[in-house]
Amino acid sequence: MWPASASEIVCCETLLFDCQPHEEPDSWHCPCFPDQGSKGVVCNRDVEEVVSSLIENSPTLEAMSQILSLSYDNLPYHLKACMLSFSVFPEDYITNSTILLKRWVAEGFATEKHGLAAMDTAESYLHELINRCMIQPFQFSYDNKVYTVRVHDLMHDLIVSKSAEQNFVTRITSQQHATISRDKIHRLSVFCTEQEHISCIPDRAEMTHVRSLVIIGCIEQFPSLLRFRFLQILEIIGCGFLKNEDLNNIEKLFGLKMLVLFDVPVSQLPTRIGELNQLELLLGQKTRVKEFPNSIIQLKKLTHLQLDNSKLPEGLTSMKGLQKLVNFDICSSSTKAVLELGDLINMRMLTVYWNPRDTDVCNMHGEYLISSLKKLSNLQELYIRGPVGIGL
Repeated sequence: MWPASASEIVCCETLLFDCQPHEEPDSWHCPCFPDQGSKGVVCNRDVEEVVSSLIENSPTLEAMSQILSLSYDNLPYHLKACMLSFSVFPEDYITNSTILLKRWVAEGFATEKHGLAAMDTAESYLHELINRCMIQPFQFSYDNKVYTVRVHDLMHDLIVSKSAEQNFVTRITSQQHATISRDKIHRLSVFCTEQEHISCIPDRAEMTHVRSLVIIGCIEQFPSLLRFRFLQILEIIGCGFLKNEDLNNIEKLFGLKMLVLFDVPVSQLPTRIGELNQLELLLGQKTRVKEFPNSIIQLKKLTHLQLDNSKLPEGLTSMKGLQKLVNFDICSSSTKAVLELGDLINMRMLTVYWNPRDTDVCNMHGEYLISSLKKLSNLQELYIRGPVGIGL
């Protein structure tokens, strides 16, 4: 049932909630506004009048799409760009909020503003879009911060449509190869299902202007990175065919700011990765990589470094820009690297894995870790993980 008047329309998600029977498993509810009558962001007067007319004359999904379009059109420019960034993902995709915020910063959608750092500005944009119910929080961290987000299917359809109109993202799927035909490709998104792989990205496609490449699923023949010389964002997710050598020449992507490798079978990172002078985020999760090449310490602009249960690299002292260091195995790292943790004066979040193998050695590691932690005056979040019953 539709609301009786436009003044009762508090946000587009409330409308989405109303357009489906509540007992359906796919019904979408807002954790921000558990009560359907809660007040959210009210449309301005002009939009409110149009919405009232649409509801009165056509209470259908077509009207819903028009209402969502009005909600999008009523966003300020910078929030429209943030919303359009969801078109690089397939429908129902759940994305990590930190990676999303880094994307907004790398793309220039969020910058330093009113004394706020770029990441803090991006976070304020995220909360504004959540409050407007354009984005749905999906998972929360231990301290109740938004960990993952997604958008509703109807909103995603709208975003993809708007993105196509503006040539914001070019999408290649196993069913839609024709979308590669645009003259200039600014952001390229390639994804396919587990059942249907994509053989390759067509050679005829000009990649000179591509700034963002997102690959979700399997490409049997990975494209040469030399085709993407001006790339700023590279995300490879769930690509089971990815080989170590597919990352060759990555050091030639001199403008790369983000590198995300998730659920891929690579066992080592390129030895010359330290030549990526603009890299700010390096994330390797569910890979076979267990240690970094020596050149990693040359990444002076790196703020976020994550690699599952790997050794801390020696030379951390030169990486004072680091703000987040995630999932490192303290006991397998050298004592020198553990002591160097204390030199990372900008560290805000640290996640380490504690799994003692030799009691005497790990006692020393524990003492050095505690000594380093005492020096991290800007540390806001500390997580120490390990087997049950093992203490520090």
